[in-house]
Amino acid sequence: GTKDYSGIDIEIAQYIGKKLGKTVEFSDMKFASLVPTLQSGRADMIISGISPTAKRKEVVSFSKPYYFPMKALLFKKGAGYKTLADLKGKKAGASMGTTYVKELKKAGGIEVTELDNTPLVVQDIKNGRLDAGLFDSAQASVFVKENPNLEMAILNLPVVNDDTFAIALPKDSKDIGKINDILKEMKQNGEFHKILVKYLGEEATKQYEAAEAKLDIAKQ
Repeated sequence: GTKDYSGIDIEIAQYIGKKLGKTVEFSDMKFASLVPTLQSGRADMIISGISPTAKRKEVVSFSKPYYFPMKALLFKKGAGYKTLADLKGKKAGASMGTTYVKELKKAGGIEVTELDNTPLVVQDIKNGRLDAGLFDSAQASVFVKENPNLEMAILNLPVVNDDTFAIALPKDSKDIGKINDILKEMKQNGEFHKILVKYLGEEATKQYEAAEAKLDIAKQ
């Protein structure tokens, strides 16, 4: 019921609003309602971890991607896992029905456990029932901040356009260029880095930025 929203997307939106000389008002709604709300004119912009898929591009326009979600392993400090291959002969878990489960199974040689949600996976890593878990890197970084006895390793896996996060605007909006310029500025002046550190922590941000620098899709 709070109106005091916080998070990476919130701070990016506030920075954009400031640069455009606009006051930003946030509306909390179901993810499925976002695009229809933008199409109807009841919102001017969507910034909510939304990916620029071909289907969505038919009805709205997108900025260049600003965030590239990556997969990360979460494990007890000192385990030193760096790749999925390191989990051969180990037990690993992920949330039921996710692509993370498929990724673990595809790797082969891993005893894979599916659990109802990510906190349960974290709990089983902490109590030793699992050696590691596979998560979105941003999510993993939050669990590391909350659990000092855990650490994470971002995996060097491909990221495709449909995995990225971008800002959605009304179809053929004239503001796309302005938004792209502001996002570029945030990367160059360190503002984006500061926001990531605030929410992900220093170590996770360092890992993320190093991994992003190797992505061809991030250089486009």
